[in-house]
Amino acid sequence: MNYKERLMPFLASNDYFIHEFISQSLHDFPDIHFTKALLKEIKKDPIKESIHLMYLNVENADEEVVFYLAEGANHSNPSIAELYQQLIPRLSPDVAMAHMPLIKPFLSEDTWMFYERLMQGNEDELWPLFFDLLASVHENEDLYVTVKQLAATLVRNGWVSEEIIELIFHENEKQEWFDYNGMIAIYMMKLMGLNHYSERLATLLTHEGEDMLLDEVSATLISFQSSNVVEAVAPYLIEDIPNIYAISILENLKQKESVEVLSEAYKKVQSPQAMELLIEALAHQLDPDAEPVIHDYLKSDPTYSLVDVPLIAYAYYQIIGVRHPMLGEWREDLHSRG
Repeated sequence: MNYKERLMPFLASNDYFIHEFISQSLHDFPDIHFTKALLKEIKKDPIKESIHLMYLNVENADEEVVFYLAEGANHSNPSIAELYQQLIPRLSPDVAMAHMPLIKPFLSEDTWMFYERLMQGNEDELWPLFFDLLASVHENEDLYVTVKQLAATLVRNGWVSEEIIELIFHENEKQEWFDYNGMIAIYMMKLMGLNHYSERLATLLTHEGEDMLLDEVSATLISFQSSNVVEAVAPYLIEDIPNIYAISILENLKQKESVEVLSEAYKKVQSPQAMELLIEALAHQLDPDAEPVIHDYLKSDPTYSLVDVPLIAYAYYQIIGVRHPMLGEWREDLHSRG
């Protein structure tokens, strides 16, 4: 069984601790089928809604997802409805426009006017707008999301060539810092599925302090879901200190190779914090091959500060179907928190 096959039956579980684990595991994992299955399941239970809606990724939403969001935003109790409403602005403009009657009250008139401009504008209109807004991001970083929406429209309409992306990316590679144009080029790589950039993107994991850049690099590499990415990222996993972005990427690449690389890294690190992060990443793979390493970590009675070890251990063993002598203790610990 693979990751999806193991996890899918537990979406219907009434164990809220398992749902907390699932929410964490799926947060950065791009899979529209899980998103739809989750939304269908959680609408039956406000507690599940509150667990999942805070972190649900609706980037690749389709008509079915929009229907669930609109239904929840309109018909849930106020505290839950608010969680559905906060997801609606994250829908892509084309999806939002296609289902405007369902969600019109939840976006501003200015937003709808901008979306309409994106849908109706031609190449000669939208490229200048793109560069104007891109130039303004330095003064107003909130515009970065708007620029990404424009970039996605340009890509969807076939108005972006790989040659343009290469030119921008190469210029940024020569600079000490990546600018917003370079980060948008990385986002476009994600949209266009340019997997062959994996190795060059992985080298950017050394850019400490450039969080926006590293967020784009991580999201793009994760979206490729390829063993090539595992190979590209592995050298940056553990250097002087653990690279949390590299760990996160491997955590969300549901590949056998990820389990192997993370397991080997665990054997080499000394830092308790690094061990925590690696064990969490391994647990989120939901692969029985990771169990010996996870078992080894747990038997050391670890102290932890970054990761909820009882939660991930409890859910991991429940989902892979392996009995562990501490299962009852972990469950009691989780219940005792109230």
